[in-house]
Amino acid sequence: MSSPVEGLPELFAFRAELRACLSRRGDALFELTDAVLCTSGPVRSPVELSLEPEFGRRHSSVYDALHHGRIAVDRLRRALAARTAPAREGEPLMFALDTTPLARPDARYADQRTMVMVRGKGPDVFLPGWNFSVLVGIGWGASSWVDPIEARRLRPTEHHTEVALDQVRDLLADLRATGRWSPGDPLPLVVFDAGNQGTDLADELDGLPVQILVRLRSNRIFHGEPPARQPGTGGRPRRHGARFSLADPSTHPAPDTEQAFTSQRYGDVRVRSWRGHRQLEPASLGLG
Repeated sequence: MSSPVEGLPELFAFRAELRACLSRRGDALFELTDAVLCTSGPVRSPVELSLEPEFGRRHSSVYDALHHGRIAVDRLRRALAARTAPAREGEPLMFALDTTPLARPDARYADQRTMVMVRGKGPDVFLPGWNFSVLVGIGWGASSWVDPIEARRLRPTEHHTEVALDQVRDLLADLRATGRWSPGDPLPLVVFDAGNQGTDLADELDGLPVQILVRLRSNRIFHGEPPARQPGTGGRPRRHGARFSLADPSTHPAPDTEQAFTSQRYGDVRVRSWRGHRQLEPASLGLG
């Protein structure tokens, strides 16, 4: 007799939780999900999924499920957050959040499309479509596997940083509710790409149990604190201190902290940090 497949009981438990998240037309949506996962090639039309063995209903049930079905999104996100990979001893849970485009130039009747930037060979182009803010769990190492948690479609009136902030707040609530994080554990770490404003994120998330790491574009410019005004000098006090340009090492003062070590994968690594500098160019979004 063969041994049971590793992780099969956990898979059964998650499938039961997933089915519980489908509150209307649940059976059809559940079978439709299996059909999407098991199809052998790209799906050009939803009705094609009715031909998959996993979907045991009439083809009209596909559109009925998509049009009338309902998903408890908050419950599904919490179920996925509860199943993220555990952190290593003494290290934080880690997550990544970024915006990804889905171009739909031929979907003339699709609602709330915006212009999204599509990268490819040659110059970037803008096409009608949707942007999604995608949140995943990540871990150390060279693996490209991630734990999916949530993808929110950006509406035309929404800014991606505002949506990202809502996702982080919901994530922290889910981690605490599911016991994935408790006070006293290392603070969860959320990594952002350069498209987000680090100053806005830090200001809005101040006081919450989270660490953030934001990649900066090489053209960012910061300024230190202005020098104290000397007695007897006239004129308006200086608003900005010394210029700190990421692209110009000659403007970098001595770092406040510095660490150097050797990585088996990347070789010699040096990490430096500076405190007390403010970003002035480009201007902050002024969220909140």
